[in-house]
Amino acid sequence: MNMVILFAIGSLLFAALNDLVFKFYARKQRSRGIYVAVIGMVWASVFMITAKKFGCSENFSITLMWGLISGLFSVFANIMLIESMTNSEVGICATIYRLNLVPAVLFAFIFLKENISLWKIIGILCALVSVLAFMPASEHRYNIKNKYSGFFLVIVASLLRAGMGLSYKYGLSQGADKYYLLAINGGIWIIGGLAYLIIKERKSLHMQKKTFTYGIISGILVCGIVFFMATALQYGDASIVLPITQLSFIATSIIGVFVLKESFNMKKTIGLCSGVLCILFMTIRN
Repeated sequence: MNMVILFAIGSLLFAALNDLVFKFYARKQRSRGIYVAVIGMVWASVFMITAKKFGCSENFSITLMWGLISGLFSVFANIMLIESMTNSEVGICATIYRLNLVPAVLFAFIFLKENISLWKIIGILCALVSVLAFMPASEHRYNIKNKYSGFFLVIVASLLRAGMGLSYKYGLSQGADKYYLLAINGGIWIIGGLAYLIIKERKSLHMQKKTFTYGIISGILVCGIVFFMATALQYGDASIVLPITQLSFIATSIIGVFVLKESFNMKKTIGLCSGVLCILFMTIRN
């Protein structure tokens, strides 16, 4: 298995742990804005320190531009995902959000001129099967207007998340420094989280110590997610890396079986097998 796949799996594992942290955080009504801002503070601090030690200040204008673009894609995608969950079922929103691997791969083929191969296509189809297998059954009826509003938001969020991954790839290929780019991303999350707090949560704000605790833990995990994803994209194709990184829900579900005593049924087993096949097909060289 080559290093690109290993870096992508590294991002996947950090994302799985962060998904679990967010599950614990979301069990009670807590501020999303502060949570996002604290993640951004940890994210920006870690990579600013790293950038000063390992980064390169050459091509800083390119780094700044793609850091801002990818950061805006990222923070708007996550805020829209949160908003969509207020009007539609959480599990279905999360599933649609993960389907960002489809536009990401299509755009990689069209705009980045990445190689299209039979094994890649089969691997992507396996990823799709895996995502759909983990889609939960609908349990609630929502107002039609609110339901479609939520679906629209999560579809836009999914496209923005695809844009984040592709902008990482393109920016790095143009000479952007990985560490400074990620530090800028963290700064955008601070601004985005505070903006969400002021606009959406100002009237119902309740400061809680646990918000900062969860935010710091998530911030550390997010640093792992973006570092391994950016490193994988630095050396590998977006059409390989992005589908693999979106399979984090499989590892989350397995952890959930042991930590949260969640069930693991036949559908999830099919999803797990499809996810493993996706990774295996993506490792085949053409």
